[in-house]
Amino acid sequence: MVALDAAEILQGAGYNVIGVADDFEEAMRVDAVRPPDLALVDLHLMSGYSGVAVAAALGKRGIACLFVTGSAPDRAAEAYALGCLLKPFDDRSLVQAVGAAEDVLDGRPVRALPRNMRLYRRFAVPRTESASIQAASHEILPVPGG
Repeated sequence: MVALDAAEILQGAGYNVIGVADDFEEAMRVDAVRPPDLALVDLHLMSGYSGVAVAAALGKRGIACLFVTGSAPDRAAEAYALGCLLKPFDDRSLVQAVGAAEDVLDGRPVRALPRNMRLYRRFAVPRTESASIQAASHEILPVPGG
């Protein structure tokens, strides 16, 4: 339910949400059909896979990830994501968090960082030639937890 709500909020803010994946396999299928610019990944997935495994697999495919979870991940997980947005969060914090990830990906200084978000490192995943920096063109893949 949280991922569906997040998708609706982000669509309302002008982001193109390409799908909501309930587990590891579905996230890989969505990515294979239409790779997103950013995946929002919960650390605790219903299927038994960890969000870290999803982020690692997506990272190998050049997809940036932002953890969205109730508790901060351990240091080892930080290698697989841009940062972490801690639950609970409101609509504004979610949009700001995706905007901060967008800034990092586009190589800009971060304009606004929600209080409940932490960036792990400032790096950019190389974009394809067709990727636009307009907010409406950024594609998001929420991967909910249990």
